[in-house]
Amino acid sequence: YLPAPLKLQLKDPQNGIPAVTKINATELGKRLEKLLESPAYSEFVGLDEKKYKFTDKEKKLIIERGKKLFAELEKVVLYDILRTLGSAKRDLGFAANESLGEKNVISALEQRIIDLADHVLNAKDESKKITGKVAKSAVTITDFKYPYTTRMAAAQALTDKIGSFASWSKDRRSGLGKKLKADIDGQLNINNLKSFSDAMLSRPLRSWYLQQQLILRLLPQVRPPSPPSPPKK
Repeated sequence: YLPAPLKLQLKDPQNGIPAVTKINATELGKRLEKLLESPAYSEFVGLDEKKYKFTDKEKKLIIERGKKLFAELEKVVLYDILRTLGSAKRDLGFAANESLGEKNVISALEQRIIDLADHVLNAKDESKKITGKVAKSAVTITDFKYPYTTRMAAAQALTDKIGSFASWSKDRRSGLGKKLKADIDGQLNINNLKSFSDAMLSRPLRSWYLQQQLILRLLPQVRPPSPPSPPKK
């Protein structure tokens, strides 16, 4: 049901238990339009027991407000789920399995959390552009799809504190941080500058950049192992 492009992998999709319908603002808008054209609303009896029907103007207003509501519903549901996942303990899974397995309900949940965080942290919205300057050069970047608070919640859902073990998401979290940093630096053309500080950015870009740095702090890079010491002679 999550408003995100994650697919269910059901072993037996014909077991008589239907999957919950995905929350999708576009599809909900279409259902609302069909509902308003259904017999139940083409003509109905009001509380005063008189017959009424919505005018075209009223239908248009209902659809416009409905679509705004559905878009907001997507955002709120996703944010609340991520906040919940950020404190979702694995107690029940351990009680059921009595051990930490390679493939069980716990590992499946944790993989799902990582996949969801990956999508939320990196999805872009091509309609959202931010224009500013890096030093004296004009730059236009494409902003991320989800709000800063939602993306922070996605990063926080990967915390070591609630996983099945301390490093349950360490490697993937590091990979997400590396991917996100490369995207940020690439959009601002940082790698082609001799030196860089956020003071070189104009206000809109600087605000955006500093927000991304707060998210990156929650996605620390894994340091490569130190080379072995040479044998003593």
